[in-house]
Amino acid sequence: MKAKLKIIQLASICSNLGDNANISGLRWLIRTSFPEVEVEFTDWDIVDYSWSRTYTEADIDFVNSHDLLIIGGGGFFEILPNTPSWTGTRFNLPEALFDKIRIPIMFHGIGTHRVRADLAGVDLQPQIDRFGRFLERIRADDRVLLSFRNDGSRHVLRRTFGDAVADSVTVVADAGLYAHIPDDNHRAQARLPDGLTGAPLVAVNFGGDLLEARFPDGGTQYDLVAGNRWSHPVDYEKPRIVDHPGFMRFVEGFADVARGWLDRHPDMRLVFVPHIYRDLQMGAALLSELGFPYNRRRVTMAPYLHGPDGHDYIFDFYRRCDCVIGMRFHANVSPVGLGVPTIGLTTFPMLHGFYEEIGCLDRTVDPRNTNAMAVMDGLLSQTLRDNQNIRQRYATVRNQCETVSRDFISRIGGLIRGI
Repeated sequence: MKAKLKIIQLASICSNLGDNANISGLRWLIRTSFPEVEVEFTDWDIVDYSWSRTYTEADIDFVNSHDLLIIGGGGFFEILPNTPSWTGTRFNLPEALFDKIRIPIMFHGIGTHRVRADLAGVDLQPQIDRFGRFLERIRADDRVLLSFRNDGSRHVLRRTFGDAVADSVTVVADAGLYAHIPDDNHRAQARLPDGLTGAPLVAVNFGGDLLEARFPDGGTQYDLVAGNRWSHPVDYEKPRIVDHPGFMRFVEGFADVARGWLDRHPDMRLVFVPHIYRDLQMGAALLSELGFPYNRRRVTMAPYLHGPDGHDYIFDFYRRCDCVIGMRFHANVSPVGLGVPTIGLTTFPMLHGFYEEIGCLDRTVDPRNTNAMAVMDGLLSQTLRDNQNIRQRYATVRNQCETVSRDFISRIGGLIRGI
C-alpha cells in the first residue's frame, strides 16, 4: 500500500493561465519525484483574499490537517510601496495566524521584485526592514524549505540585502517550465481550425498590465522595417483601443513588422493569445493596427480561458507553434519548457532575468530600443531557419533546470516521515 502525502497549496489557482502552468508543473514534479507515494493536492486560492475573504483560524485549522503547505510559485515576495503587510511584500497571511501553522512549509520558486515600488519612487526602507526580518525568520526555521525563482530574484535580493543573503538562497526554475498537459484531457486538447493548419504558426502575447512600467516615457519611436503602413480608407477611422501612447507606438511598430512577415510567408498565421482579461484589449489593438486583409484572413485570436482546462488548451496550442513571441513571463517560460522556440519581449526585468539565467538572452528583444523592430524581424527569420537547433537548445536548458528542481523537491522527504 502506498504512503499518502496530503499537500495544500496556497497559490493563484484560477486567475492567470501562467499561474496554472506553474501549479501543473510543480505538481507533476512532485508526483514524479515520489512515484511510490500517493500525493493528494488541495487548492487554497490566494486571490480570494484580495477581494472578499479574510484569513481565519478555521483556515489554519484546515491547513494543519495536511502534511505539507506549499506557498507559490509566483511573485509573492514583491516588495510593495506603502504596504501595511507585516512581510513588506504581497505575501500577507497575518503573522498571528502564520505562527499557528504546525506543518512543514515549502516556499517554491517565489519571485521577488520591486517594479511597482521603484515606479512609485517612495522610501522602501520600512518594507525592506520587514521583509528582511521575515526572511531571516523563515530561513532559520528547520520546518521551512525556501527557494526563489530564476527570474532575476537573486539580483533583487543582492540589490536589497547585499551579497550574503543573495548568495545563500536556493534558486530553482519557475515550475511553469515543466507545465504538464495531461494526454487524457481530451476536452482541453486544442483542435486547430482549418485556417491555422498552415505553417509557420506563430503565437503572440502582449501583457496588458502595468503599461507605465512596460513602456515608460511615452514609448519609443521605432525605425521602420517593412515600411508598409496600412492606409485605411478615408471614411474609416481606426479605433485607438488602448489609451497608452507608449504601447500604441509599440503596436504600430509590431504591426509594420508583422505585415512584412505575412507578405514574405504566404502560409504564415499569427494567433494572439490572451492570458488574462487585460490582454484582450492588447490583441484588439494589434488587430486594429494590422488592418485589412491581415486582420480578417491571416491573424486571429485564441479564446480567453482560465483554470486548469483553460491552461491545458492554451499551452497545448503553444506546443504546436513554430514560435511564441511573448511579453508575459509564462508565455516564455512554458514554451521554453515545451521546447518551442520563443522571442521574449523584455518589458519587465523578471523576463530579462529568466533569459539571462538560462543563458538565452540572445532570444530576447527589448521593445524600449529604437532598433527593436529590426532585431525582432531578424530574430524571427533566424528562428524559422534554425527551429530544430533552438528546440534542442531548449531541451538542454530544461534538463539542466530539472536536475536542480528535483534536488530541491527531494528535500520534502527530510521534512515528512514515511515518504
